[in-house]
Amino acid sequence: MTKAPRLTTLRPRVAMASQRLTPRPKTVLPVYNSPEWKALIAAIIEQRGRCCEDPKCQTPNRAAGQRVYGDHIHELSDGGGYWPLMPVRPQKGPPHD
Repeated sequence: MTKAPRLTTLRPRVAMASQRLTPRPKTVLPVYNSPEWKALIAAIIEQRGRCCEDPKCQTPNRAAGQRVYGDHIHELSDGGGYWPLMPVRPQKGPPHD
C-alpha cells in the first residue's frame, strides 16, 4: 500500500507590499481651522443655503440639506487669495472630479 502524494503550497512569488507605501495623513492648512474660515462658511451657508453650487453637480436637488464644504473657485495653490478676496462656493463632499 502506497501513500498518496501530499499537496504542498508554493511560496508566493510576489512579496507583500512594504508598510512604507501607506498613504500619508492629509495635512490641512491652518487657515481652514481658523474661526474666521468657519464663520465665513457658516455665513455662506446661511445666505445661500446648504446645497452644492458646483455647475457639474449631478446630485439630485444639488445635495440639498447634506453636508457641504467650502470650495475655492480659484484654489489657493493656484494663486487664489484669502478673505475677503476669495470666491468660495458650497460644494458637496467628497469633492467632484
